[in-house]
Amino acid sequence: FGYTPLFLAAESGNEMMVERLLAMPKVSADAKTSWGGTPLHAASENGHANIVKLLLSRSDVDPNWKTDAGDTPFLRASLNGKEGIAKLFLNLDNFDPNITNNYGSTALSLAAWYGHIGIVKMLLD
Repeated sequence: FGYTPLFLAAESGNEMMVERLLAMPKVSADAKTSWGGTPLHAASENGHANIVKLLLSRSDVDPNWKTDAGDTPFLRASLNGKEGIAKLFLNLDNFDPNITNNYGSTALSLAAWYGHIGIVKMLLD
């Protein structure tokens, strides 16, 4: 599956390990899994705000990267109702909240479908 130590640390919310791994010169902050997921996807969909902030602060991490299914980290956070993560993305300059996945879904449509009204309100404001 191509899960790197950084991906797994980001997924589990191990902030100290993420920081240590990112300090290593050979560790790629934007390494892809076999399905195109990144550490930012993992941290975003699991609601690990400090790790998301850390990754978004780096120039080598693409906030708009799509998995093989076309999901961005923001779309995954919206699908899972992670309002704090959504706010972090919405404050970025280099970010597009309206990207669609391979099924034509957007963060707004998925947040509405799953009843995440806070995210829907953020996107409509």
